[in-house]
Amino acid sequence: MSLNKKEKKQRNLKEWEKQYRLDNPVYNLNHSYPSFAFGAVCAFIGALMIIPFQMDQTTITRFGFFCFAIGYAVDWFCKREWWKAREKYERLQDL
Repeated sequence: MSLNKKEKKQRNLKEWEKQYRLDNPVYNLNHSYPSFAFGAVCAFIGALMIIPFQMDQTTITRFGFFCFAIGYAVDWFCKREWWKAREKYERLQDL
């Protein structure tokens, strides 16, 4: 493959990534951080939200772990869908 074709392919891939971020706003929340970071942020915010209603430390901890699991799963799912879409686009570009 010549250098021009590689450059063109990279440019098209960058344009596709920009368009994907516009079309899927959830991906913008987590595109540059690992999944556990998003889960930790969700756990922290979730635990802060429940403190005024329930002061029991065990309940707050359990709710924090629950929020962590949900945040991690959502982040992982979004990244998995992005990789699938990217691989599909690369395969179509090779045809």
